[in-house]
Amino acid sequence: MNDLYTLLDAIGTEEDIRDLDRHRSITSEYLGKIALANALTAKGARYLKHTIELDNAIIQDDAENLYILYFSEAIRRVPTWSRNQQAVFNLLDDPPPNSRVMIIDFNRDISRGSEPSLKKPSIEHRHGGEVVLEDVAKDLEELRDTNLVRCNEAQFSERLPTRCPPRRRILRILCSGSHCFRG
Repeated sequence: MNDLYTLLDAIGTEEDIRDLDRHRSITSEYLGKIALANALTAKGARYLKHTIELDNAIIQDDAENLYILYFSEAIRRVPTWSRNQQAVFNLLDDPPPNSRVMIIDFNRDISRGSEPSLKKPSIEHRHGGEVVLEDVAKDLEELRDTNLVRCNEAQFSERLPTRCPPRRRILRILCSGSHCFRG
């Protein structure tokens, strides 16, 4: 890059140098996003730009469970980005059966007019084409310290929650262990 500055100093104008600095700042702004997209696609994610054809791509996908990360360069600066990034890497490192991860880039293409903008990053979970969770990372965070399996309370060292977490059910699981309750 220093050679380019030397060349511009020799034959270029101040305007050329300002243009180079502007292009350099734009390029460096997107290097993190490019690295992220490369890392996710290397792990098997499908990377798509937000376009009108996006809905068709989602409908035509044959995976039973589809996890869709919606993001843009600006969204990568939001505080909740890190939990979404970690969640999508976890989904790719240890994928649920018959699942696929899609990455949807919402960065605007000015030549195509206005596109919807994102307020926050999110990972949407679709099962059989239907949206079952709008924010996987938020759900995982809410459930991180919640024990959802009920056991014989006499053998359990902590009290069970009195209320079921949102969008969850308490299930009784039959167990053949000596300390389990019978159905």
